[in-house]
Amino acid sequence: MAVEELLEAFSKHASLHHSYTLEGNWRKGNEQIRKINSIFEKIKALEAREELLSLINSEKVEVVILAAAYSMKYNPEKCLAKMEELQAMEIPHVSSAAKYAIQNWKRNEWYID
Repeated sequence: MAVEELLEAFSKHASLHHSYTLEGNWRKGNEQIRKINSIFEKIKALEAREELLSLINSEKVEVVILAAAYSMKYNPEKCLAKMEELQAMEIPHVSSAAKYAIQNWKRNEWYID
């Protein structure tokens, strides 16, 4: 799968994850995260982390939050800045996820490579 296809799939599954989270359907939401994890491994194998990082500029906040989370170790400065922006926006689920991501990063409790 080409990098562009992987980025499109990442974005698609991030949006689906967000929709299922808003619906309260954690099973389907977790299924999307498993797919995102698989896509992330392929992105890393292709050494396309910079391309993944570019998704923090997406128009869809649900894509931005996950792109920032999965890119945090790659570029913490940009990702933390983006997380702080998202936290301040007070968007249901997104802002709280950003808040906890920032806290976990600062406590050295980050598990996404």
